[in-house]
Amino acid sequence: MRGRASNKNNDMETVIQQKTIISDVKQKMSDILIAISWREIARTYFGKSSSWLYHKLDGIDGNGGAGGFTPEEAKQLKGALCDLSDRITSRSRFNLTLALFNLTLSVKAGQPAHGSQLWAFFIH
Repeated sequence: MRGRASNKNNDMETVIQQKTIISDVKQKMSDILIAISWREIARTYFGKSSSWLYHKLDGIDGNGGAGGFTPEEAKQLKGALCDLSDRITSRSRFNLTLALFNLTLSVKAGQPAHGSQLWAFFIH
């Protein structure tokens, strides 16, 4: 955000830049907070400690003052979550395809298809 102020003494223009901070990320992601390893997100995608990321999520800086994500950090977090989502989706498609293939083979071989066998596959 930029603002302009005139200096009356010598008509010089002063440009004031305010740092944009996004501090409501934790609230927006409340439904997935416990399902994600934020320590791994911090290390893998930011090269930072988990406490650094937790402070960002809580909207505080390292000294306890107001803080949060810069627009660049928010974009990086979005990329990390999209990457994780893509990885989960690709694994679930693979497991589902493999389970259905095994189920098809069992039925073709004349073996009864048991739901518990299919469920056990997804657990492992």
